[in-house]
Amino acid sequence: MFSREQIDKMKVLLNSIPDEVERIIEHNSNLQEITKEYLGEEISENVMKKIVKQEIEKGILEKMVGVLFGE
Repeated sequence: MFSREQIDKMKVLLNSIPDEVERIIEHNSNLQEITKEYLGEEISENVMKKIVKQEIEKGILEKMVGVLFGE
């Protein structure tokens, strides 16, 4: 069973997901611009989608584990 504190923290985490997604997308857009500037080519859209998806999943999962296990 989850404690009231865990439930409250999980709600805060769930509400923060859109902001976290936006931050990750912005970070990777900046990376894309730097890549184009220095290498003359952009990372393919499919690769960028995979990178963003993995970063979102990893970030949210790590935060959820932290809430559930008090880390």
